[in-house]
Amino acid sequence: MVSTRSMSLLLCVMLLTSTGCGLFGRRARENALRPALLSASVGIEQDATLGIRAIPLDEHAGATAAVRAFYSSLQSTPIPPETIGLWPAVSALCEAGFVDRVDRQEIGPNVAESLRERLRNFEQALIKYMEGK
Repeated sequence: MVSTRSMSLLLCVMLLTSTGCGLFGRRARENALRPALLSASVGIEQDATLGIRAIPLDEHAGATAAVRAFYSSLQSTPIPPETIGLWPAVSALCEAGFVDRVDRQEIGPNVAESLRERLRNFEQALIKYMEGK
């Protein structure tokens, strides 16, 4: 299993590569950035799923559907532009999960901050991937 720090570094390298050389075209997005997004999405999906328990019970079905739709969309080649519209709900679930897990003392504040950094890096990579679509 890849650590959060390793995945964050991988996503950062992919972002730097894409902005530094200016040659990050469609083929490079599919061959480099998409695999990094898919790899990082495993942890993000787990965080979002854990976040569902932190929201009101009557919202669970909608939240579960949003997470499934986002990850189903990520599996498409290429990733469709509407995927970015699903991201805010998934991101909010992740954040709710971080707060809940700190409150339950399952993780400490530093771990939560590391997870937030991974979330930010994933979002930046997703936005970069969607550029030019």
